[in-house]
Amino acid sequence: VEVKDSQACYDGEVILVNKNVSYNEQGNEIVGGRVELCYKGIFSSICTEGWDGFDAQVVCNSLGYPYYDGTALTNREFGTSETYPITFYFNCGGSENQLSNCSAYNLTNFDECVDQQQNNAAVLCTEAPAPTQPCYDGQMRLANESSTSSYYDGYEYISGRVEVCYNGEFGTVCSNSGWGYNEAFVVCQYFGYYDIVTPYFNSEFGAGTGPVVLSGLSCTGDEYLLIDCSSSGLGMVTDPYCLSHDYDAGVTCGRESPPTCNDGNVQLGDRFSGSTPEGYYQVGGRVEVCYNGTYGSVCGTGWDQNDAQVVCRYMGYYEDEYIASSTQYDLTAEDTVFYNVDCSGDDYGLYDCDIDTVGNEGCTSVAGFICTEAPCTDGNIRVVNDYYYDYNPDSLLSGVVEVCYNGVYGSICSQGWDDTDAQVLCDYLNPSGGYYKTTGEAYFGYSDRQPIAISFSCDGTEENLLDCPHLPYSPAFSDSCFYAAALHCIRVCENGETRLYNQNYTYIDGFYVSGGGVEVCYNGTWGTVCDAGWDNEDARILCSESNQVPMAVHGSYFGPGMGPVWLENVECNNEFATAFSDCPDLQYGVITDQECSTHTRDAGVWCKEDYTLPYVCYDGNIRLSDYAKGRVEVCYNNEWGTICNEGWDDVDAALACRYNGFPGGEVLDTGFGPGNESFRIFFSDVECSGDEYLYHKCDFSAVPDTCTHADDAGVECLLGNAVINLYLNGTGFVGSTVNISCRIDFSSHAEQEDFKWIGPSGREVVEDNRITATTSFDYYYLTSYLLIKSSVPSDSGSYDCSVSAYLSYYNYNVSNSSSITVEIAPYPQLELSVRPPSGELTERDSIRLECKLVNVYNASGSSVLWYRNGLLLLSSSRLQIEYSEGGSVLSVPSPLPRDSGEYTCQGSFASPTGEVLSISSSAQITVTEVNECEPNPCENGGACTDGINYYSCECPIGFSGVDCSNQDPVEAPPTISEFSELDGCSIYGDVIILSCVAIGNPQPTYQWKKDGADITDATSGQYIIDSVEVEDRGAYVCEATNSLGSAESRSTAAVVCLNGVVQFKATVDFAGDDSLKETILQILDGAVVDAMTGTTIADAELESDGTTLTLTLVSPTGTLPPSSQLGQALNANLQSISSILGVTISPPELFDLCAAVTSTDEQNMNYQWPDTTIGVVAAVNCPCGGTLRPGIYGYRRCGGSFVDGAEWETASVSMCVQDDLTSVLCSAIVSDRPEDIVDGLDSVTSDPEAISSTGVSVTASLLDGLVDEAAENEEIEMKFLSVVDNLMGVSASVIEESGSGQQIVSVLDDFLSVVDTGDDDIYSHEAINYAVYALDMSKAGFMGFSISATFDIDSVDRLSDIETTISEITMTTSEDSTVSATLPQSILDGVTTGEEEARFTFTLFRNDTLFSAKNMSERFAVGSVILNAVVVKADLNDLADPIMLSFKKTKEARSGRESTCVFWSEEIKEWSSDGCEVVYDDNERTDCACSHLTSFTILVDLTPVEKQFEVSYAVYIGCGFSIVCLLITIFVILLSKGMRNSQMGLILLNRTIGLVLLLAFCIVSGLVTSPSGLCAFFAAALHYLFLVYLFWCCSEVIYLLIFTIRGKESKYYAVISMPVEWLLPLVIVGVSLIGYEHYGQEEFCRPYEEPYYYGLLLPFGISYIFVWVMFIVVIISAICKAASESEKNTPEISPSCCLYVAMLLSLVFGLGWVAGLLGLGTLSFDDVEVYGYFQYAFAGLVALHGLLTLALYCLVALKGCMSTSMGEKSFGDGDPTDQHIPLQMHEEEKAPPVEMAQTNW
Repeated sequence: VEVKDSQACYDGEVILVNKNVSYNEQGNEIVGGRVELCYKGIFSSICTEGWDGFDAQVVCNSLGYPYYDGTALTNREFGTSETYPITFYFNCGGSENQLSNCSAYNLTNFDECVDQQQNNAAVLCTEAPAPTQPCYDGQMRLANESSTSSYYDGYEYISGRVEVCYNGEFGTVCSNSGWGYNEAFVVCQYFGYYDIVTPYFNSEFGAGTGPVVLSGLSCTGDEYLLIDCSSSGLGMVTDPYCLSHDYDAGVTCGRESPPTCNDGNVQLGDRFSGSTPEGYYQVGGRVEVCYNGTYGSVCGTGWDQNDAQVVCRYMGYYEDEYIASSTQYDLTAEDTVFYNVDCSGDDYGLYDCDIDTVGNEGCTSVAGFICTEAPCTDGNIRVVNDYYYDYNPDSLLSGVVEVCYNGVYGSICSQGWDDTDAQVLCDYLNPSGGYYKTTGEAYFGYSDRQPIAISFSCDGTEENLLDCPHLPYSPAFSDSCFYAAALHCIRVCENGETRLYNQNYTYIDGFYVSGGGVEVCYNGTWGTVCDAGWDNEDARILCSESNQVPMAVHGSYFGPGMGPVWLENVECNNEFATAFSDCPDLQYGVITDQECSTHTRDAGVWCKEDYTLPYVCYDGNIRLSDYAKGRVEVCYNNEWGTICNEGWDDVDAALACRYNGFPGGEVLDTGFGPGNESFRIFFSDVECSGDEYLYHKCDFSAVPDTCTHADDAGVECLLGNAVINLYLNGTGFVGSTVNISCRIDFSSHAEQEDFKWIGPSGREVVEDNRITATTSFDYYYLTSYLLIKSSVPSDSGSYDCSVSAYLSYYNYNVSNSSSITVEIAPYPQLELSVRPPSGELTERDSIRLECKLVNVYNASGSSVLWYRNGLLLLSSSRLQIEYSEGGSVLSVPSPLPRDSGEYTCQGSFASPTGEVLSISSSAQITVTEVNECEPNPCENGGACTDGINYYSCECPIGFSGVDCSNQDPVEAPPTISEFSELDGCSIYGDVIILSCVAIGNPQPTYQWKKDGADITDATSGQYIIDSVEVEDRGAYVCEATNSLGSAESRSTAAVVCLNGVVQFKATVDFAGDDSLKETILQILDGAVVDAMTGTTIADAELESDGTTLTLTLVSPTGTLPPSSQLGQALNANLQSISSILGVTISPPELFDLCAAVTSTDEQNMNYQWPDTTIGVVAAVNCPCGGTLRPGIYGYRRCGGSFVDGAEWETASVSMCVQDDLTSVLCSAIVSDRPEDIVDGLDSVTSDPEAISSTGVSVTASLLDGLVDEAAENEEIEMKFLSVVDNLMGVSASVIEESGSGQQIVSVLDDFLSVVDTGDDDIYSHEAINYAVYALDMSKAGFMGFSISATFDIDSVDRLSDIETTISEITMTTSEDSTVSATLPQSILDGVTTGEEEARFTFTLFRNDTLFSAKNMSERFAVGSVILNAVVVKADLNDLADPIMLSFKKTKEARSGRESTCVFWSEEIKEWSSDGCEVVYDDNERTDCACSHLTSFTILVDLTPVEKQFEVSYAVYIGCGFSIVCLLITIFVILLSKGMRNSQMGLILLNRTIGLVLLLAFCIVSGLVTSPSGLCAFFAAALHYLFLVYLFWCCSEVIYLLIFTIRGKESKYYAVISMPVEWLLPLVIVGVSLIGYEHYGQEEFCRPYEEPYYYGLLLPFGISYIFVWVMFIVVIISAICKAASESEKNTPEISPSCCLYVAMLLSLVFGLGWVAGLLGLGTLSFDDVEVYGYFQYAFAGLVALHGLLTLALYCLVALKGCMSTSMGEKSFGDGDPTDQHIPLQMHEEEKAPPVEMAQTNW
């Protein structure tokens, strides 16, 4: 392949061909010519279609005639073009600055344009007459110095003061406000200059005389005029500095100038080119040499072939390709002649030859030359007219592709030429020398070479273009091949690669500096870097290759870049970084600063060799008068100035330090002196918040007159600590060298540096001959290298680098330390075991090789491959390979001699540092053939025939059997007793062994047949195909013959077939041109038919009739596409060849394969028979299943033969019986309208109970195919989601039988992944059985989020009633939410999709109907809703931060024992807890942490909880005894009139009745332990009666207090108290019953949780405390009253006995029930016996309470009865006013009987 160089144009460049300049009558200049546009490196003409005055005006503008009127010409005034036109026409508006900026459309008459030579669009640019108005608003001009064009150093320049027209008058532009690169660029592009743009300030080109008309400009660079930019307004200047002409703006613009004549240049006069009669390219002409800037001829005297050879070489026609010859031309008077040119032939140019004189005297002719192409080698490929695209720095090579044919290079016809072909050639040419990856672009070029119709069809895998399938070489007609194939090889940039755009080279303060805008590559695309956080440390990378010193530049100083903004806040900690690819932690495409999203803040850099880099003044730049401290100086409006220190604080000072790369700073008041007096003071009262990056972004005020340079603001920056970065190099294996580098900053200012290395032992590393430490310096860093040679395992561990240094310049100490872990692992070994160990075996043995990697550092990253004699081995029917982690076993059960060879096991593994290495081990295997006939196994003189693990005996007459041992006295014809059958088709190269055993008398002989024909030399009982190929396919039959007859195995013929092979036949009509037969076979042989499977035409043959074409297609993977797809692809290839060669080829027909076909039964159901090989039986299932049979519709054999072709045999079928639902579903499949299908599905699934398992599976499959339609059509969407809901209403057993549960889940996932989320970026839908959500979130600034759903999990009957919340991540879980999920920020780590947004989908399922866990134990059940979470297009496992989930439990789950967080594993079809853990669990909810995304829920163990305790029989006995006592008490009270009628008696009666009921229900609650509604009832009753008794106790003590104070009984107290004491507890229990699930336990029926603590224990404690407080109050009250009576000389009194009784009974009751509550499960005890102790105490105290109640109150009642019988007035009788306080007198002071009776009561 040869590559030729020549010069080319730049895309978009316009020239005038046959240019002419003239003047009209008014003296106005007229410039005209034919227009040609550079497109893809070649000047092309333009067709006249659509060519008008607007297009012509743009051409005039671009040629530097912006004030000229453009006129379009469509005639041939400027001649016709020999070039082919571009394929589109233009539609310009007239104001564009380049033709390439206009809209363009494809030509409709391209062929007509070429045929009729209408490619001659031309223009006239006529100088416009002087306008009546001097100028129009916005018009621009350059005034004063160098306002006319000048040429210098290959560039054309214009310079001057910028003036803009306003109200008919030109005025100037103020440079003090808003004048910069972008504004200057608008001016330059207006005049047609784009390459060099330099703005000038402060009246550089003199002060103007008119008004100042523009200020405050802000351009993007895309505007046409300055007035199109943002500004204060045309004629509205507001800046006070702009009112004079001191700041007039100027500009210098430059563009590359046309080539000039440099001395020594050679050009051709009277140039000609063409082809010789033999077809060789030839070019020549008169030789003209540049001398003193003028071209002149060379005298022909002495001109010879050596001289001509130098010219040919100089013109690019080298001697290895071209033959030079000299010629002569006539001399003209104008020629300047070189005399006596004498070249040796090796010179580069004529100036290198000997030249005598200059002149034309005595010369009669001038020299010429001819370069004739030398014959080339057929098949060579070269690229000519190549060039580099200057506008694209990544271009490597472009040009027209030429191929050598019949010794002459010709261009390739562009038909069929595409990017894939170009890519193959680019890869082969490798223009970057293999250093870069390239991509190929195809385009159509122009060539004057003979076109060749070769038409390549590459698939991209070929190494050379000639390896691609292609048509044969043949000349093409020029009228059918307008364009030549051309290519453009473009370098693909690598991630992190950097470069500069708009590069600038200039002198600043006498220093030469270079710089430009920064570009970085990501995903093959160049983009810019935002200047947020951009500092000198980051900029260093751009200057590292030249070892220069950087200065960061901000604010798109070099102009706005193009493409995406890839980076912000760049932070690189790699001292060796030369590109951003060396900085591993950069986040591309993550732009959080809104100002960075456009190109207004693109970063740039200046690079300079000396460290003392002067600061470039651009708006916003900040510098310090000293390196890290001093006066703050800012650039504003392109001049340096200072800041007044009024209001200056540390926050303001820190900005200057951060800008210059320091961590912070503080105010510095002195020590730096006043600023330059010429500097202006820009700001005062600066007030920064700390987030700004430039001072003019802060708040500030106008500078007061009192501020002088003595008040300049200063700052002292914090140097911070030493930044340490550690790097590790080496493999990390024992014996290797480990290099640890420790790098710190501030090295250029550091003194007295001290490095210290601490090793794994904790002690300082001591250097020796194995371990050394060295230190190196550069401008920025100080680095210490610790080198460990011949490393050993003991070198493993943590290495700590600590450093301290003194910065004398700043009188500052820095220090720091950091550590890195080094792992030294033993080098892995490869163990190869061979069985048998010797490696020598026979056909009777088996080969077994086992290879294992041992001592592997990371087994999961290792692999093993097998090779035999250098060829990779894969598993096949004879050779099995089994792989395991770090190992593999290869076995060949029945080896053959061909299996001998060197077997190599190659193991690959990763080192501790991540480097991938490999080792190998080999073993020689020799397989020896065994002669099965030695010794002869045939008896009775039988003849033995050897086979592979097989022998056959030819028995003498009268004997038979395998070994002739059977004597056959009776003669019999042969029969086939054994015949081998083949299991499926084989692959290329397999060994096939067919065996046959026949019996008969006499002994039969054998003959093998293939497709009915005898196989030569196949006369034994075994037939072996050593390496099966296409021609071996067929039906093989064994025939056995003796004198009595013959027998065949025809009924069981062995069909040999090959996977991945198919044949087609087609008919070709060559129209009598037999020479094309070989051509078409060459074209087809090896052509690719299907690139996906690699299917190619392995063989193309013409049969004997000369017209039938047989094509054998082979897939190397063994898998073929459907025959219909192959047939279409093959037909396309054949018809393409047909049109090129002029032959007729019929569509190919399948030959050796029964093509897929559809059958229809009586129910109009379609059955698809698949592609089937000859001899194979196809089985077809019922299309929608069957209800009466397993679903097999029928069988059908592919018959025929590989000779005559394949043919389907008659099918054996039976009717598929279907239920009504399945029939309806199957009918829906036939419909092509999604609307009809989804309507039918919604109708037939509306009754979930009627859906069968078949109906579920079919419906799920149909839904799967409707996902895209549902996502795009709202009507289909609603029906689609309704059908899904209907399916979830089907019983779990039916879903399980259908096996479609997870398919339904996947359908929802697929739907959510494509549904439109609208403007709100959220989609939601709630149904009865599920709810779905899809969220789109920007990856930029993603911080994670939480989603929660809230509803009553026990009572909700549809999920459409739920409330969903999406919020920022919170650290606590809402107790109200039913289910919630919190996704961390890191969940998007590693997601490599190119979209800017990530989609999250969530699905809630009411139950686990769709999740059929077949092996789940009955003891477990799903205890919550199921949440399915997905990040679309991401497989997220082993997340760095877990996903937090929270589930509220169902009622059934709350009675379970423990919960497990699980996810649905599709691999095992089960719930699995791998990667999930419980972080919190109680009776109400469970919180989980999982490291992956899938379907989540909780499983609850429903195994009955083992009882904590048993209720002791002592409890029942104690309660029973107490009940008896209390019943007797009630009976006595009822009999006692006095007690029955008194208020105290009524209180006692109510309290005792409540206590009896309480104890009765206590007994029942211990007996009824089932957690049912009955148990809950008894628990509630027990709760109620407990409160009743407590409230009556309170009522009693209140009554005692009232009686004590008043001294008499309250008549209606008991009656009034009864509703309160009996109803108030009912209210409390009623409120508690809201949580009725908290009533009832397995051990004892009682309330628990909230009702127990707040509804029972709390009232018990309050009431009991209240009673005892009241007892004390009663006693105190009684004592006080007694003292009062004593002063009145009343008898001394003491507390009455009833008070003592009440206190005693209250004490016993309280102690008893405290023991009872503890014994019945209030607290948990590890020792069960503790419950028993408390229960015994409860039983005893309850019994004692009953007994005391009976004894004490009955005695009182009995005494009252006795007093009444004696005629005494009992308590409660008579006048209530006669009643005394119930206190008892002392015995020595006797009272009357009645008073005594009253007092006793």
